[in-house]
Amino acid sequence: DIQKYLSEPKEGSQKDESNHHLYETALPRAIQNIQKLAKAFRRVRDETDGGGCEVIFCYLQSRTNDNRDISLDYKLSGPTLTNIPTFNTPPEQLFLDQLRPDTENGKGD
Repeated sequence: DIQKYLSEPKEGSQKDESNHHLYETALPRAIQNIQKLAKAFRRVRDETDGGGCEVIFCYLQSRTNDNRDISLDYKLSGPTLTNIPTFNTPPEQLFLDQLRPDTENGKGD
């Protein structure tokens, strides 16, 4: 999951040995690879005049501000997954700056 709320250290938390590899190595590499894939899929989509690939961005979102509507599975997975974005979360806080839907060129993602 590459949603912003799972891909950045929480405010006030410290990067430490337990998450150093995630934030310093694995996540940057994954983001670069996903950027390459999205670029390639967009190119295929745009060069085939509407055919080819679709680029779809999905995200988890709670429909209630207190997250009472999320499944028991998420609630049992710990505080990180019980604090998913709500319908009041601004769109710019849903996706990482490096990975977001392309809505500028009129084709949309």
